[in-house]
Parts: sequence; structure tokens; C-alpha cells
Amino acid sequence: LGLILGVITARYLREIISKDFNQQQLILARHIARMVDQNLQFLKKELISLSLSPSIAKFQPREEGRMEITLATVKNSAVKTIGLFDIKGGLLKTVGEKEFWGEQNNLFNNFQFFQWCLKPENQGRVFTGEFMPGKREDHHLYMIMAIAVKGDPNINGVVAFLIDSTQFLEKFTKDIRSGKTGYAWVIDNNGNFVIHIEKDFIGGNAFLVRKARDPSIDFIMVNTLQKDAMLKGKEGTGWYYSGWHRGVIGKIKKLVAFTPIHLSEENPSYFWSVAVAAPTSEVENVVHSVYIPHFIGSGVLVMVIILTGFHIINFGRSINRALREEVRIKTEELRKSNEELARSEKRYRTYMDKSRDLIFTVDKEGRFHYLNLYGAELLGKSKDNVRIGERLDQVFSAEGAAHLLKIIREVIDTGQDIQIEHDIIIGGKLFWFLSHIIPLTQEKEESSLALVFSRDVTSRHQIREQEILRTEKLASIGTLAAGIAHEINNPICIILGFAEYLLSKADPSSKEHEILEIIQRQAANCQRIVENLLTFARVPAKLTTLTNVNEDLKKVIAVSQNTLLTKKIDLILDLASDLPQVMADSSQLQQVFLNFITNAVDAMKNGGKFFISSRLSKDKDAVEIEFQDTGVGIKKKDLTKIFDPFFTTKEVGEGTGLGLAVSYGIIKKFGGEIEVESSSIEENPDKPSGTTFVVKLPIYNPLSEE
Repeated sequence: LGLILGVITARYLREIISKDFNQQQLILARHIARMVDQNLQFLKKELISLSLSPSIAKFQPREEGRMEITLATVKNSAVKTIGLFDIKGGLLKTVGEKEFWGEQNNLFNNFQFFQWCLKPENQGRVFTGEFMPGKREDHHLYMIMAIAVKGDPNINGVVAFLIDSTQFLEKFTKDIRSGKTGYAWVIDNNGNFVIHIEKDFIGGNAFLVRKARDPSIDFIMVNTLQKDAMLKGKEGTGWYYSGWHRGVIGKIKKLVAFTPIHLSEENPSYFWSVAVAAPTSEVENVVHSVYIPHFIGSGVLVMVIILTGFHIINFGRSINRALREEVRIKTEELRKSNEELARSEKRYRTYMDKSRDLIFTVDKEGRFHYLNLYGAELLGKSKDNVRIGERLDQVFSAEGAAHLLKIIREVIDTGQDIQIEHDIIIGGKLFWFLSHIIPLTQEKEESSLALVFSRDVTSRHQIREQEILRTEKLASIGTLAAGIAHEINNPICIILGFAEYLLSKADPSSKEHEILEIIQRQAANCQRIVENLLTFARVPAKLTTLTNVNEDLKKVIAVSQNTLLTKKIDLILDLASDLPQVMADSSQLQQVFLNFITNAVDAMKNGGKFFISSRLSKDKDAVEIEFQDTGVGIKKKDLTKIFDPFFTTKEVGEGTGLGLAVSYGIIKKFGGEIEVESSSIEENPDKPSGTTFVVKLPIYNPLSEE
């Protein structure tokens, strides 16, 4: 009777403890799934943030730096490399372990992730799927996360993370212990091992590698669990026979619990299944220690039962304590992960608040849902005073708010980005904004939103209007000047001719000869003014060649060297070496440089210092030539007029007022700019006086020519 009771009791206890043990393993499997999901959400946020970066969207030269910053952030999540692809599938930029993409000239336009991202309905959504890298030396499995890069207004390309799935899972599974020796393993939706304690199993098919390891064992149970449950995304528990466990060889029965890991809402067919398994010996050793004493003798049956019950309870408590400690540790890791996600979200919000652009989200009714700090300052309110739900027409002018709301509704309805330049009145002041409006439509939301990035381009707009007015003014004056010059030129030629004739007849010592020389000199001066008028009015052909500004400067300085010496002006040169060439007319550039030197000499009547330097601009897209004198300077009221035709600060007869106007036209013709700063000795007698002109010419770019 004691024997029978012991066997029945042992069997019952084994079932209870095995079931409880498997439930604890299921908790561990769910914990792994949550950790993986949170990390994937973090990677999605980083990828979306990268795709919205202006340098990425416009394929600017600094895009690689932005990609490197992102790679440093996500590298701990097993992201091996980041790739930026153009609209044809060509690999433009890559950072990280570049060999994973294969050959540099490979095209990816036929890859599933690339075609999926280019579909209009998938804009703003992240693709997640398996990926076979171009080159690898291990058996790891890989996956790719990709999203379309929006331009203006169409898709420019695709940016993607390539992730080592095995390495990614290792940090979540390597420290998992079920009981004393249990461990976790993961298969993908194709039945391939993504991670396993047996390293040679990784990358292999779970239905084949076990059989190849030990053909003598029938793996029907585990294969059935995998086929009917795990590969269908189900959760559950069970058992199976294996031929090994942590170095122990032989037929071993194991308890297993499993749960799915859903990797992508956009690609539901791609998922993993995580399993936590441990040998039944973890439970049976305890059960055996309970019922073996029953075989010693029925005389001690009651005592054995009492001791067994006590032992089982204590053992169950010890297992529960161990599992609770494991769950506590994992919960603490989960808490830290949530804190990191919160810090990441705070960091993103900080970036938004520190941006010098107006950034806000708004619904179809025109109600604010978010406004960054700069926007609050621009609207003249504290950030807290712009309440959620406040309407556009409460902070913007009614007409401007209505126009903007119309565009926002169009963006939300069509799901397409729109970029516009528009004016709007804020607090009685007119602003011009370049706004990029992006739809934020998501499932399971009661209302759709639009994200608005608005950059203040008021100054640029005003400058553009001033340039148009200046161009129209120059054109009108040029036409007038040409007509006047032609009318005056003929009488002047006649005066010069007769003056020369009469000089040849007059006595050189006579008063008449002296008067005729004055007539000839003043007529020649008039002729020079007429020639300047014709030069200004005439638009020379845009004969552009590659030229070196340093060589052009040296030629002009060689001509002007003696004049500078006689005027007691010290010339200080600082010409940068290896400057890129610019596309311009060398002779016309020399004319501009000579004009700046001449003006500097005229400004330093009593001598001084003249600095001429050349350099590459900070953005490395232009060559800058600087002319700085220590002359009398230009008054502040005259600075806005110095490029106007016929405006001069020189004495009557010393200048025509056309030099800077002609120079300005030449530099603008070649896509350049002229900047000026000056300190007048009359307005600032206590400060050093002088004027600085900076000529900026864009460097030659063969791609822009194409």
C-alpha cells in the first residue's frame, strides 16, 4: 500500500510541479519577447528620425556625419551598418561595416524592402524583414529595417539599418536560466535557428540540424510543437526528447514553453518564436527524493509522507524564489530599458525645443497638439500658455491661418507631404515661412494630425525683393546711360579733333595754346566718362572658363605695385594655397579686383595698410577674396547705396560712380556675392577706420554643370 501510494503521489506531484515549472518558463519567454519588442521600437524611432533629417532628405554632403551619429546611438542594438539608397536602388552612402552590402555598384531596386518602401501607401512606415547580406563569415541570421526618404515633394530614396539578428537576441537570451541548467532558443518564421546555445545550430533549419546531430532519436514531439504551434505564431507549453543538454549526451526529456515575437505590423508574416527549455530532471530529481524512501519500508510511510511534503513545499518555494529573483532581475532590466526610452523621448523633445524652426502638430480642425519652445517664443507666449486645443486663428492672422489650415487638411486627406513658402501675420508683424507639412496618420487614432516644420525666411525674402529692385534699377539706368553716351560721344570726338588741330597751329608759349590744352584735357575726361557709361550699359558675354583667383590677384597686384609704393601703402598678402578653381571670365575678375585696389588707394590719401587675402568658405562651397583697407571708411547711411550707378563719395571729377556698380554686376553674373563692412572716421573718431569688401565665388562643381 505504501509503495502504491508513493508511486501515485510521486506521479501526481511530478505533474503539478512540471506544470508550474513550465508556467514559470513561459513567464521568462514572454519577458524576452517584451524586451525584444521594446528594443525594436527604439530602432524604429531612430530610423524615422534619421529619415526626417534635412541633410538625408536632400542628400547633402553632411549626410554621412548624420548617419554616423545615428550608428553610434544604435550600435549596441547589433546594427552593423546603415545604408542610404537613391531612387534607382543605388547605394549612395554607407557607414559601419560596409562589406555587408556587397559590391559598391550593386543595385537594390529588386529587393523586397526597397520595392515596399517606394509604394505610396507605405510612406512614413518602417519595413522589417529578413535579409541576406552580401558578405559574411558566420552563420548568423540578419534582418533589415528600412523607410522611404521624402524629398520635395516625391520620394528621394531609402535609408536602412542592417541588423545581426543573432547578436541582437544574444543580449536578451544569454543570461536566461530556467532552473539550474535551462536556456532559451529562438527560431524564425522559416524554422531556422536565430539563436541557440549550440553555436553550430545557428542559421540551420531546426527540423534538420537536430536529426543530423543524432539520427537515433525521434524528434517527432519537438517538430510537431514547432510546426503546429511555434511557426503559426502561437503561445504554449509542452515537452520533447533531445539527445543532449549542456554537454550531457543521451536521450533527455525536456520541458518547454514558447511565445511569439511579432517583429513588424507592416510585415506580419515575419516573426520569431522564443522558447525556454529545461530537462525534466530539474523536477524529477526532487520527486525521486520524495518517493524513493517509500521503498525502504511501509513502517515509516507516514513520516516519509510528512517529510516529503515538507521537502516538496520547501523545494517549490526555492524554485519560486529563484524564478521570482530571475523575474525581479529581468523586471529591473525592463525598468531601466523603459527609463532609457523615456530619456530618448525627452532627448527628441529637447532637440525639437532647441530647434530654431517653428515646429508644431495640428489636427484637421486647426487645434494645436504640440508647439516647440521656439514657436512659443515667436508667438509671444510661454510654452505652457499655448494650450492643447487652441486654434491656429487664435495665434495667427485669420487670413494666414485659413490658408495654412487648407493646406494642412489637404496633407491629412491625401497623406502626401507638401512644402510651401507663405506669408503670415503674427502679432501685427509680417513673416515669410518655408513650411514642410507631413501627415501623421496612424491606425487606432481617433483623429489624424499633421507635423509642420516652418523656417523663418523673412530676411531671405526681403533680400530677394531688394535684388529684384536693384536689377530693375540697373537695367533702366543702363538703357538710359547707353542712349546718353552715344549722343554725347560724337560731339566730344569733334571737339577733341578741332582742339588737336588748333594746338598744332598755336604758339606753344601763347595763352591760346594753354587754353586749348585745357579744352583737350577736359574733353578727354568727358570721353573717359562716356566710355565708362558704355561699359556699364553694355552686358558683356558670359565667357566663362576655369580660372584660379590667386593667379588673377597676382596679375592685378603686379600692375598696381608701384602705385601702392608711391602712395606709402603697405600691402599684406595672405593667399591660401591649393584653392579650388571657379568658373568665371579671368579678365573681368581682374577688372573687379583692380577696382577694389583703386578705391582702397583713394581712401588712404596719407598711406596705410592694405590687406588682401583668399580662402575657402566655412561651408567649403565658395572661394572668398577679402580686400581690407585702413582708409577713411564709408558712412553707414551710404553703405546701402555704394553699388548704385553714379553714386560716389569721392570729390567732383575724381570718380564716375560706376566702378562698384560694374563690379557688382560682374560678380552676380558668375553666381557670386559681394559683402561690405566699414567704419567711418567721421562717425567713429575713437575707433580704427577702414572698409572691408569680401567677394564670394562658387567653386566649380562638374555635377552641377550636368
